[in-house]
Amino acid sequence: MVDSILRSIAGRENEPATSVFKNVTAIKGATAAGLLKLMDEQYGRGLGWTCNNCHVIGKFDDDSRKNKKIARQMQQMQDHINADRLTLVKELDDNYNKASCAMCHRGESHAWGELEVLAAPPPQRRPAGAPPAGQGRPSGR
Repeated sequence: MVDSILRSIAGRENEPATSVFKNVTAIKGATAAGLLKLMDEQYGRGLGWTCNNCHVIGKFDDDSRKNKKIARQMQQMQDHINADRLTLVKELDDNYNKASCAMCHRGESHAWGELEVLAAPPPQRRPAGAPPAGQGRPSGR
């Protein structure tokens, strides 16, 4: 779908998304191609969705789909976290990861509420060449 839309806007990919597409309200600073890339990578892969989860195909400006309304609100939340909240955490390195759909959704429709509980602790990895536990060098006492 994204490739088809890119072909239909050929020559206008670098124009602002708001001048190429109708009813762009959440991601106004993106180019047309940038908006499509974001939709494909962040929303599509981050949620494991295709375009029709939020859009009426052929009427992308239609706001009747519940998921489109939710996605806009989630985008506002993500923008708030990145611009207003994370910037207050002064101890973060300059290259910290920004909040994204994938951060919580991990490719699923619904955000993960908790981590999977492991049945047993993961095995400890030994450095290459290290002897098995209990078979090390004498302590030298």
